[in-house]
Amino acid sequence: MAWIGVEKNKVEIGKFKEFIERLSYKPKGELTLSIKTSRGWMDFNVIEVVAFVEGIARIIAKEFNVAGLEAGEHLIMGETSARLWDEAVRVVFPDGKEEVITILTYDGFLDIRIPNDNVKGLNATITIAGKVYELPLTLNDLSEIYSKGKEWIEKVEKAAMAYGINRVISKEAIEALRRGIKPGRKVEVDYEAGYVLIWEEGKLRTIPI
Repeated sequence: MAWIGVEKNKVEIGKFKEFIERLSYKPKGELTLSIKTSRGWMDFNVIEVVAFVEGIARIIAKEFNVAGLEAGEHLIMGETSARLWDEAVRVVFPDGKEEVITILTYDGFLDIRIPNDNVKGLNATITIAGKVYELPLTLNDLSEIYSKGKEWIEKVEKAAMAYGINRVISKEAIEALRRGIKPGRKVEVDYEAGYVLIWEEGKLRTIPI
């Protein structure tokens, strides 16, 4: 899904949609993002489209005399064949200057998307058995994933090791896991040692917090 954005509160959203529709773009969804630029934090109304959008931010900036935004396959930073890359947005200012700003990391090995500190309003996600879950995972999410099979909960554990347990699992879920939620499987959090202890099928494993 590609993005086309305009600086928030500078252009009426209906007018903006009409404009991009005249350019043959069909809106699929909407979101609001804050992007950290060299000129400070800027808020954008963003329209999701399935299309090639390279150059549209310049057109928006010129048409409305406000900052425009674009994101799509042309702003993937890295080789998709490597299954690990960063994704960026291009912001074009009314004076014609522009910046490319990385906003998230996508890990194709774990099917996880982690926003960085350059963006607000974008949720981290992980895809499990074809379903997209927002991070951090709730206890209900974990129970559902556990029911799908051992390999899927192991995927969550690998994600927690790679990106930090607090990013992947909610605080409430961690507290519940300390009490054990599945027969034959007990999870405890040792905050002093900095580890999650997982006892399953007679084996003890640890994951650093």
